Amino acid sequence: MLKAASRRLFPLHLAPIDDFFLRDDRADYPMTYASNLFFTGMFDRQAFEAALADAIDTHPLMSALIQPAKQNKLCWVDSRGVSPQLS
Repeated sequence: MLKAASRRLFPLHLAPIDDFFLRDDRADYPMTYASNLFFTGMFDRQAFEAALADAIDTHPLMSALIQPAKQNKLCWVDSRGVSPQLS
């Protein structure tokens, strides 16, 4: 499996479009959504969680947080190991 570059990535300033989407997110015009998926058959949670961990290793922004950082501007920052919760 490919791994993300080992060079220091965070904190990373938001791209202008990311900043726009974050600021424009409101109830009338949301920029995020939740999705429910329904499947049939047996679910292999261990395999799914392993695949999710590989995806996060390859794409660190998938688990990053947005907080003030460099120059007190909004930046992508490392989530410090906090993983998405699955239910």
